[in-house]
Amino acid sequence: MKLLRSAFFPLEPQSALRSTQTQNWLTGITEEAAQAIEDSYTVGHDRKGTAYWVKLLKNGKTKTLRSKPTHVRTRRYLLKYLEYKDGLKAHADKIGFIMPQDAFFMWFFMPMAKSWTKKKKAAMAFKLHKNKKDTDNLSKAIKDALAPRKSNFIPGSVPAMDDRVISSYANAKIYLPDEHADKIGVLIVEYSVNDFLGKFFTDAMDIMLIETPADLPSFL
Repeated sequence: MKLLRSAFFPLEPQSALRSTQTQNWLTGITEEAAQAIEDSYTVGHDRKGTAYWVKLLKNGKTKTLRSKPTHVRTRRYLLKYLEYKDGLKAHADKIGFIMPQDAFFMWFFMPMAKSWTKKKKAAMAFKLHKNKKDTDNLSKAIKDALAPRKSNFIPGSVPAMDDRVISSYANAKIYLPDEHADKIGVLIVEYSVNDFLGKFFTDAMDIMLIETPADLPSFL
């Protein structure tokens, strides 16, 4: 395949956080304040012995949670994720990177666990990463940072500044050995659209028993 461009982001890949909009307020308070909110809940048990957490609100009503409040941990995750996104955007600006719309491959180069033995590290070098973090959330974090969803979306706009225009890409995550720790990060490689999609398209048409159209799609 014809390689067009590549860009490397020297930041350890992070997963996108879900439902951040309803939790962003945690980033505006201190960790001590988040801990105080957690401590304001008291634990109780229903008739079946299942635990729940409840606190009294200023209006006299109560708020009940079915799982233990984790405001401190959530706040830390949010701050780490926001720092990651800011780092991606800053590096993109520095190198003049524009998120491609099609035909690109995202390589997530993952570090090995510090607790692994030398034998295990040798065995896992360059192997596919099968643990958390999953590729869906890793790629979502990239798109959230470099192609954020906007209300003023214009179909067909170039360059891609909204993840809705991204229609074809692939990704993989692999372990890098410790001697390549300086290469931990995300590599985005752009290819010719025809090269990237052509074989996949013809295979799909053959599998689905669809006659290849006389007027081929524009990407072929």
